[in-house]
Amino acid sequence: MLKLFPDSIKLHEDLVKRFEEYGEFNSRIINKTNIFPELRKPLFSLELPKFDLSDIKIDYTDLKRVIKKNSKLGWTLTFDMAVNLYLDEKLLKLCDQEINKVFVDYYKSENSSQYKKEKQNIIKHIDSKWEDTLNECFYLFESGYYRNQIPFLITIIEGEIADFSNLHSYLGKTLIRKWKRKLDTKGNNLDALILYSLFYFLENSLFNKDEFEDERNSIINRNRVLHGRDNPNLWAEADYYRLINTISSIQTSKNIINDYIKKMK
Repeated sequence: MLKLFPDSIKLHEDLVKRFEEYGEFNSRIINKTNIFPELRKPLFSLELPKFDLSDIKIDYTDLKRVIKKNSKLGWTLTFDMAVNLYLDEKLLKLCDQEINKVFVDYYKSENSSQYKKEKQNIIKHIDSKWEDTLNECFYLFESGYYRNQIPFLITIIEGEIADFSNLHSYLGKTLIRKWKRKLDTKGNNLDALILYSLFYFLENSLFNKDEFEDERNSIINRNRVLHGRDNPNLWAEADYYRLINTISSIQTSKNIINDYIKKMK
């Protein structure tokens, strides 16, 4: 069984490694968080110009709490995400609707620059068989239509996971659990936290078992959508963004896993 990224690899070491051009990265984070003045207190900070790893303070308890809260709503970590915005402890005090607004505004800010980055990440790494369908989804969304894209994006999420994990015989939540068993989602390092973020949404929201006779959950659910039990009139613009975010997070996770496999060869 493949186990990735042991606990001995510290989160701050991963941050330094993953974001080599840190000056540019830090400026980008500051620019992004300035858009949302009410969200300015990160759970950890990095200081320039030198990397003094001992100076980096990390509150893992609150960090996991904010990741869980964001991820359950479909806002999962990617390498393109503004980390100081994502890990802001003030998000813990917001209701679901307020958090959704923070991330939708984030994707739409600066002429949708973050949305464009996530699209680039997706097209660069996704299986080529999805490219034409995705480009149609992008075109229709940018033409003002988002509801028709919801079932397609959920199908792409499940198909990408099945293809990459080589678990073609499994469906739904069983597929997610089988894939998760091969990975480390509990380590105290950036890569494990990204995987944890993705799987928390997949297991607890998108692919979670949904009793159709029960009241509909506010978060989009794969079973209701693909089995025709959902009401498309309830699909929102936020659902489109959260599914795009999820597909981008899958590409980030594929990068993490492939990098590890290369090092093991």
